[in-house]
Amino acid sequence: MSSKQKLVYILPEYQTRVGTHLYHNYEFLEVAKKFFDIFVIVEKGEQPKNLAPAYRMIFRFMPLRVIELFFVLFLLRMRGYRTFWTHYSFFGAIIAPFFGSSYYWNCGMTWLYTRGRIEEYFFRLALRRSILVTGTEGMKKEYIKRYNLNPQRIFVLPNWINLRRFAEWRALRQEARKRLDIEPDAKVVLFVHHLSKRKGADMIMPVAAGFENDAKVIFLVAGSGPLAGSISKKNIKLVGEIPQYDVPMYMVAADIFFMPSEEEGFPHVLLEAMAMGVPIVASDVGGVLEIIPPEVREYVIERNTEKFVSLIQKLLTDQKAWENISRAEQQWVVKYSIEEAIKIFKNLIEAKKI
Repeated sequence: MSSKQKLVYILPEYQTRVGTHLYHNYEFLEVAKKFFDIFVIVEKGEQPKNLAPAYRMIFRFMPLRVIELFFVLFLLRMRGYRTFWTHYSFFGAIIAPFFGSSYYWNCGMTWLYTRGRIEEYFFRLALRRSILVTGTEGMKKEYIKRYNLNPQRIFVLPNWINLRRFAEWRALRQEARKRLDIEPDAKVVLFVHHLSKRKGADMIMPVAAGFENDAKVIFLVAGSGPLAGSISKKNIKLVGEIPQYDVPMYMVAADIFFMPSEEEGFPHVLLEAMAMGVPIVASDVGGVLEIIPPEVREYVIERNTEKFVSLIQKLLTDQKAWENISRAEQQWVVKYSIEEAIKIFKNLIEAKKI
């Protein structure tokens, strides 16, 4: 019989070739299983073979999903699982407290966007029934203020990254460019995100227009979403959604990473850029300034087309500044390795905060 502490981890989705940050959770769980006896519940998607034991939920109709989740958690409680962790999807955070200690990880600027009254009610219920875990101290303060939460029931677990997966590509820049059909001497500004206004896709066209007279500068745009059909320009290469596992190849091919989002909490994509040493130009939202090194902060600003163009141009032409930032990012991102996140995760669970 295993002596490891039992833990149920609820994921909103599992897809082998997922194009979202959830892939980082899959890698995290593979490491966490060395320290915990983890049972994974997947709300939708594939049955995860490499995260066994795992259960993929059957029902899509919401009332039946709630009943199904309740009974699955009940059966797991009978098997000795008393600690539960829900990533983003809030029904686990509402139901799990019936069966033991419940943690709910969420790190979005949820107050910026209108929800339906029922959805808002259940979201707030999840915040109150479980221990909330978020990505940065600044986001913790915002949740306390916005939702009138008890500070003693909110903790911080930063996002993480598998640095080894990115290091494998670091010396393969020309190989990556060959695969992506990008000229060796091109200057590549990379955007990897959902193509929505919320994630800043509306800024791609006007910022790219600032480089129309420079044939060497191209904007490489990876993602899908409602604005995909409206993004088209001579110096924009639109490739659609890519599997998260392929992100290192795109990062090593890039010269600049561009993230002009309206809303972010703790964007994994910035960790990905820093892991590859790609200088960042981004909007000052959520916890962005908290997770980057001091050398990058002048490149994180309020959303402004002309300023974005100016900062990108500076980094494309000032080799010394580019190298200083690249080096600072690679040194800084080590604190967000999976190994460091696991230490915080273990301390949080083993301290029995509930």
